[in-house]
Amino acid sequence: MNKQELSKLSKKKLLEIAKKWAVTGRHAMRKAELVQEILAQQKKAKPSPMPAKKSKPSGKALKKSSDTVVRRAKFELGAPGKAIDEDVFVPASYQKTEIQLLVKNPTELFAYWDVARKDVHALEAQLQAREKDFQYVLLVHDVTLVDFNGHNANASFELSPGPANRFFVQVDRAGAAFCVELAVRYKQHFKVLARSNTVATPKTHKTEGLAWAEVDIKPIKKAKAKLKRRQYVKPLISMANLPDKEKVRTQQRIRRAAPAAPEAKPTAGKRKQPYVGSPYVGSTYPTEI
Repeated sequence: MNKQELSKLSKKKLLEIAKKWAVTGRHAMRKAELVQEILAQQKKAKPSPMPAKKSKPSGKALKKSSDTVVRRAKFELGAPGKAIDEDVFVPASYQKTEIQLLVKNPTELFAYWDVARKDVHALEAQLQAREKDFQYVLLVHDVTLVDFNGHNANASFELSPGPANRFFVQVDRAGAAFCVELAVRYKQHFKVLARSNTVATPKTHKTEGLAWAEVDIKPIKKAKAKLKRRQYVKPLISMANLPDKEKVRTQQRIRRAAPAAPEAKPTAGKRKQPYVGSPYVGSTYPTEI
């Protein structure tokens, strides 16, 4: 593109073209300066020569080259990642007071935190002191099998990380749960700013004494088959239209499938309650007179 064509474009389009040509400091340039820099980059770029025609490799050469590629692939780390654009801005602080806790190994944790400026100003006004006079401390709590409320930890100890915003915490117990609180100490004043997540450290030895339970499913299968046989299903066909022999067979099948009714032994002068498991539920037995 020549100078006239570039001058007709908007600054946004020129910035996109400048990004393709890797023009540094493009966001601080004016439109005329962008045009000059793009033209300068175009002059520096040289046209690539036409690739020469390559002869087809023979079978032995092709096999040798494929073996070389496989041998090299064993030591390659993969394609390089995408480079971070120079315009991406990563802030030093996200202005949110919080602390996070990670597990490094069974006896070491890693804590990192951030304190918002508004909270720092509120502390300065409350304590009548500057931030440089504060002392940030970490309270490490052992909360194994405890619903922690700030005062019921199994054990606690205090650390002074100094001016840093990250710290490696050494613990003397593996296979336990921990959380960390970020606090400020100034003279007689003490205030907790944030509490971290709870993490569990792994054990240093293999768990022993565990065994898989063995379940015998044969009794379960037998119980299911027995229950299926005892199910009482009413015939869906009308027995009036069946022959005499078929009627007898159907009645026999129904008697075998139906649960046996209990023997009725009513007491004289009293009405007996129906048996819950019988087919006569809802009716009453006759009363002796």
